[in-house]
Amino acid sequence: MTKFTKSILIVLMVATIALALVGCQNFKWGPVGPITTGEVENNGSMVVKQGDYLYYVNGMDDTANITKPEDNHFGKASVKGSIMKSKINADGTLSDTAVVVPKTYYTGNTGAGLYIFGEWLYYCSPSTQTDKYGNVLTSNLEYMRTKLDGSKTQSIAVIEGSSVKFTFTETALIYVSGTDLKKVEYNDKKVGKESVIASDVTGSLFTAQSNMVFYTTASENKTLNNNVVWALDGNSAPIQIIGDTTYASGDTPTLKEQKTISLIKYDKVEKVLYYSRTDNDTAAAVGTYGYKLDSLTAIDKTLEKKFAVSSVSSFVPLGFEQGILDISSSTVKVYKPITEQANVNDIDKEITLSSTPTILFFDGDYVYYVISNSLMRMNYMAAVPSEEQISDQSVSTSWLSPVKLGNYIYYIDGNNYNYLYRLDYTAYGVAEGVVTKAEGKIVSGYVESDKTKDGLIPQFMSEADKESYIKAHPAE
Repeated sequence: MTKFTKSILIVLMVATIALALVGCQNFKWGPVGPITTGEVENNGSMVVKQGDYLYYVNGMDDTANITKPEDNHFGKASVKGSIMKSKINADGTLSDTAVVVPKTYYTGNTGAGLYIFGEWLYYCSPSTQTDKYGNVLTSNLEYMRTKLDGSKTQSIAVIEGSSVKFTFTETALIYVSGTDLKKVEYNDKKVGKESVIASDVTGSLFTAQSNMVFYTTASENKTLNNNVVWALDGNSAPIQIIGDTTYASGDTPTLKEQKTISLIKYDKVEKVLYYSRTDNDTAAAVGTYGYKLDSLTAIDKTLEKKFAVSSVSSFVPLGFEQGILDISSSTVKVYKPITEQANVNDIDKEITLSSTPTILFFDGDYVYYVISNSLMRMNYMAAVPSEEQISDQSVSTSWLSPVKLGNYIYYIDGNNYNYLYRLDYTAYGVAEGVVTKAEGKIVSGYVESDKTKDGLIPQFMSEADKESYIKAHPAE
């Protein structure tokens, strides 16, 4: 090797080391508040409750604001988008609010959120690594965990792409990379290495607020045209639940019995997997089906339910015995279960709304939903259902989904600020012709001030937003 070649190699090594170090930061922070214990609610959403504390994302910040690594370094990132914690008082109010992760939370995966397992809070944030031109690689995400009091933080993985399908479990980060399903295991003390769970994955379903992961692969039998379906719960080994002979009447499936499965949705409450099923013969019949997975074993085709004679990709489960609510258009339809031989849908009800809805949840006979950023409800069991706008707040559904916790709906406001708000939806009512609408407030709270007409300004707000807020709410 010549001196010139050695010099070039040394320069390249130094450049590589420098590039790697650009993203380095000090994770020292906290402690802030206690390390909480107790039952965890709403894992996988932007608001997670454990015991008497609430952990949440303080709004959505624009990743374009991260122009240099320091803009998203621990403790230097904007408070907008940081992860907060607040104590839940007996009357439902919040106090003792603090920043537990002083770093911007972000993912382009709108079905994702925060997770709590044991003493750790799991999340993802735009990478602080840079390319050779000094551009911050915010389109890549760093998956991390922080102790619930903010006292310790560990990096789990940096993954290319901002809309990666992923879930955190008690023992591993599971995600899709190209056609591979991968995981990075960890325990209470350390983070392990990455490994591949499955290769040549053709489709996947990561389920909201659940550790269930489903995926499809082609049949290993090259003479067959069907695919197969696998399931895993958390860090369990994958189980094949639909295989080559699931629908076969004999040892070898006919072409009609060779099905192509497309995963649609998983109902974590009733443990029902929904999917479309296509026959691979010339008729190519398609239907929407569901199966109740009381245990992770191969499905029994005789216990499968058919809900539609086509592939319905946008719906809300009403219950395995009740059917599904098709929300693919402004005319929502209730499809009841039908027989395998049926060639028409059993539509129990059709309701025309003002526009295509984003369904939030059901409460008794009422369905709560958002249309054009307006929070609505409707008694869908009424003889003549009618829409009610229950709040004048602007509720955004363009990023992380609004979530219900207790009597509150948590959401990113759809106005200029994009902070996390909440409102008590039970406050809406009509008495003697007078309508009382639910009002939303910023979750992270306010501080006393004489700069606004109501004497309050948000406490955890960026300086730029605070200045704009004060201008919009002048003192009287």
